[in-house]
Amino acid sequence: MEGCCTVAVSLELSTLFPTLLHLSTKEVVAIWDAVSAYILGQLKLDKGVLVRGLGTFAMLHERFQGKEEVYVVRRPVFQLGIDVLCLQELAFPTVVIPGDVKIKPLDYRRLSRATSFPRHVVEDCVQETILLYSLQLRNRQRLSFAFKDIGVLSCEDDVLCMRFYYDCVTGLESKASRIALLHSRLWTPCAAVSGGATTAQGVQAAPARAFPRFQFQVISRRVAKALSTWRKKAAGKHRTRRSTEGRPDKLLQRRVTFPFPGLPSQELGPRQQDVGKKPSASVLPPCPGSSPRTKEAGRQEPAPPARRTAALPSSEGCKRALQALGTGGTWTPHPPAQPRRKEVSERWRKAESPLPAERMAAAAQQKRLQPE
Repeated sequence: MEGCCTVAVSLELSTLFPTLLHLSTKEVVAIWDAVSAYILGQLKLDKGVLVRGLGTFAMLHERFQGKEEVYVVRRPVFQLGIDVLCLQELAFPTVVIPGDVKIKPLDYRRLSRATSFPRHVVEDCVQETILLYSLQLRNRQRLSFAFKDIGVLSCEDDVLCMRFYYDCVTGLESKASRIALLHSRLWTPCAAVSGGATTAQGVQAAPARAFPRFQFQVISRRVAKALSTWRKKAAGKHRTRRSTEGRPDKLLQRRVTFPFPGLPSQELGPRQQDVGKKPSASVLPPCPGSSPRTKEAGRQEPAPPARRTAALPSSEGCKRALQALGTGGTWTPHPPAQPRRKEVSERWRKAESPLPAERMAAAAQQKRLQPE
């Protein structure tokens, strides 16, 4: 049968599906089409239907305040009932069905008359299909489950929920259909998913590869183990990719934060902008006016401001420079400038060179004083 998916089951698990092994794909689809028709008929009567192991279909009556009047809207809902152990890494919306809604299980006698199959065959086919679908979800197979003329139980972005057809919502609520559509999850297939077959509205085409349109295949234990290992690896890669895409701030933080070398026990200053250059010879010039007497007294003259173009050396280069100057390997900041004391009144300074005019005047005076 075209447009169906292949479901592989190991030889040990195949004993759980004796009815599906003897039914063809067309027969399974015919039984589930009858189930969908029965559910839709009960929804039109404002009654709920319980599909054991899968979920509950029901109708909600909600009030919405308009500009001039209050609208009572009827819309379909689905409450998921699959075992939580099968919903690994899947989220699903919480749907609350009021207690006054009448909910009944599937009427297998009526379904048996509609499909011409024995009652036990119909019931076993429904239960085994639900069990097979649950196992596929547990094995991280994100397959959809289509209900004819109702909607699709699909898994998109790791969220499993029922999405109803446009015609289903408008058929159940004809007066306030727009409000019902706005508050319902609608199935919007694309051409790739639906195989290019869509209705006039373009919103009721069922997915091409979904339950209950499947082919049952029994494989050996070795092949089943290999498939299980491959699925686990694929799921791990999918989780890693989603976590990376979901938190781009970490990657951005890795690109922005860079290690910046600085002097020991000192915060980064404005003069450390060019640490990659080699320290020049004039990085630490001698303090002008310093003398052995001031060094012995334990006082330090304020250092002149460093050149703007000079770059401070790295931490290792700084230690070597301090050791060469004889101040030790540990760098300590300069204390604040202290006012000069009165006892230091004279300094040895280099004689300033006289100007040319002064030289000429001194030479003329010296010539006059010399005896002729």
